[in-house]
Amino acid sequence: MTTQQTHLLPFYEGWDAYQGLLITAITPLTADQFSLRAAPHLRSIGENVAHIIGARVGWFHMLMGD
Repeated sequence: MTTQQTHLLPFYEGWDAYQGLLITAITPLTADQFSLRAAPHLRSIGENVAHIIGARVGWFHMLMGD
């Protein structure tokens, strides 16, 4: 049986650029803007940001044990 190694580098390519764009997009927002929704049944901007943060915490916890 052969063991296949998985390298994480392809998953993180462009991560720093994406992170920078995300920070640039949300930094100037006010509290009122974070509460905006595209439609009443959709998440607010703040809820979407919280979801992204939560997902990243989950990835790091599951993948790295931190």
